[in-house]
Amino acid sequence: RTLVLLQCLVPDMEVSKLAADATQQAEAGHFCKAAELFAKASQKDPKNAKHHEARAQCLMELDDFQEALRSAEAAVELDPNWLPAKATLGRAQLNVGQLQDA
Repeated sequence: RTLVLLQCLVPDMEVSKLAADATQQAEAGHFCKAAELFAKASQKDPKNAKHHEARAQCLMELDDFQEALRSAEAAVELDPNWLPAKATLGRAQLNVGQLQDA
C-alpha cells in the first residue's frame, strides 16, 4: 500500500519541482530555460493553467509572441475565470496584433 501511495505522489512532486525550478529560472532572467521547464510541467500536468500562463509570460520576454499566445489561450481555456491568465492572454493578443481581441 505504501509503495502504491508513493507512486501516486511522485508525479506530483516532480511537477512541483519542475514548476519551482522554472520559477527560479524566470526570476533570474533565464526565460528560455524557464519556458522549457514550464512546458515540461504542462506536459506532466496538462490541466494546470498556471504552468501554461507562466510559460506564456516567459515566451513574451523572448519575443516569441505566437507561441506565447498559444500558451495563454490554453491557460484561459483551462481556467476561464482566472484573471492573471486573461491578462496574459490580452498582452499576447496585443503583441501579435489582435487588437480587437485584447
